Amino acid sequence: TNKAAAMTGCALIFIFVAVFQVITAQGPPPFPPNLPPQCRGPPPGAGKPHECCKVPAFFTDEDFSGCGFQKLDPE
Repeated sequence: TNKAAAMTGCALIFIFVAVFQVITAQGPPPFPPNLPPQCRGPPPGAGKPHECCKVPAFFTDEDFSGCGFQKLDPE
């Protein structure tokens, strides 16, 4: 009976921890404010999604050159 009580206690602790984790879970982070609305979901069947959805660059060309990176040709 001691084994059964110990297993029941472990199961109850596991259930309590799982319920606590579900209750205290956070939602997804918000979208960046400069992200266009059409970019907030899957691409609409386009073969080249990067052409359909122009996302603004995170780093400027000056940031890259300051770190020693050279800008590549678009070709």
